[in-house]
Amino acid sequence: MRNESGTARRAALFFIGCFALITIILGFGVHFVSSQAVDRQIDAQIAREMQELVTIDRKEGLGVLENEIRRREERSVNGFGYLLRDADRRPIIGSLRVPPLSEGVGTSWVIESDGTDHGVRTATTKLRSSAWLTVALAAAPTNALHPPLLILFGTSLVLMFGLGILGGALFSRGIRRRLETMNSSARAIIDGKLDTRITVTERGDEFDHLAVTLNLMLDRIDALVGNLRRVSSDIGHDLRTPINRLRQRIERLRTLAGKEPGLADELDAAIADIDGILAIFAALMRISEVESGALRRYFAPLDLSAGLTLLGESYALVAEDAGAELRYEIPLRVEIVGDQELILQAVVNLLENALRHAGGAGPVTLSLSRVGEGVEIVVADCGPGIPPEERARVVERFTRLDPARTSPGQGLGLNLVRAIAEAHGGSLTLEDANPGLRAVLTLPRDGGKQD
Repeated sequence: MRNESGTARRAALFFIGCFALITIILGFGVHFVSSQAVDRQIDAQIAREMQELVTIDRKEGLGVLENEIRRREERSVNGFGYLLRDADRRPIIGSLRVPPLSEGVGTSWVIESDGTDHGVRTATTKLRSSAWLTVALAAAPTNALHPPLLILFGTSLVLMFGLGILGGALFSRGIRRRLETMNSSARAIIDGKLDTRITVTERGDEFDHLAVTLNLMLDRIDALVGNLRRVSSDIGHDLRTPINRLRQRIERLRTLAGKEPGLADELDAAIADIDGILAIFAALMRISEVESGALRRYFAPLDLSAGLTLLGESYALVAEDAGAELRYEIPLRVEIVGDQELILQAVVNLLENALRHAGGAGPVTLSLSRVGEGVEIVVADCGPGIPPEERARVVERFTRLDPARTSPGQGLGLNLVRAIAEAHGGSLTLEDANPGLRAVLTLPRDGGKQD
């Protein structure tokens, strides 16, 4: 899958190979046992025939044995072949054409008058008269076993491979389907739907046991994340109220201070510090609200071109007042599904960062373009930029490139932009503008709609 079914496919191929090897070994075993059984039957027939002839030789002599062999060959009804040799191994009688054989049972080749040969089982023994008698019987039954056995096991092997491949495909498909269910649930959780759970079937197999365990783990994680969000929100609400009261008291003191310049300046600085604390709490609560996914219910079709055009006109004047320049290029009728307030807030954060850190180094540009199934909003500047090794870190909360933290800001702006992008199913990418920084906000047109 992609490569999800690689393990299942390898397991199926392993078992197919094992079954094929077992089938081949079994085939050779059956062939060997069958051949041995047939050979034993042939050897038993040869032994009975040999016993009869040896008895004739012992009781009636070699001459009678010769006549008996001649008579049996003339009748040619039993399929045996005979060869009688004298003590010096010279043929006496018999049509069997085999090389001189040692005493015992074995297999030999018979050469016919037309030059063809075929295998025979033979038995050779030395008679009382010192002559040598060989009795043979064609091994045709054994040879006849070869073709059907080959066909049988060849067919079995092909069927086994076919069934194995089919079974392996079904096995891989089943594994892939179960894993895809888990993967889709995991992707939904990654996208912020923490209430998603893995489906548990009635089979009660290992996958169901794993799904139950993972669901219990997700329940625990969901509870912990929910508690963390509630605690963060409660802290924000609880602290914001007394800080607001403190601000109001300091404002009253500022009024009572009258024309005391030193006291008035200190009170103004205290009010500014309190405003900074309140801004941090507001930003944190906004980020938590966006990351929770609760704002997705407000997503609706919107004209992104119109919103960005108004934003560009407004910030062009802001940049001009600050001695900087903002250029914007927005095509008409670019529509997406999302929360317009959130998207514009993200662009505002990018513009303020660019104007604050690079407004005096050159123009800041704002552009919108259609890309594939989505859109790209790009804010680029000509400032010092961000080192590549720091770009992944600066989008985290409270991360600032100024270690002394003497410059304004709380280190939450880019984190909020990323949260807004991910809430819409998009992403934030920081790139090198050569010189400067190029912030790319990618958003799908459907708002990251999930099935």
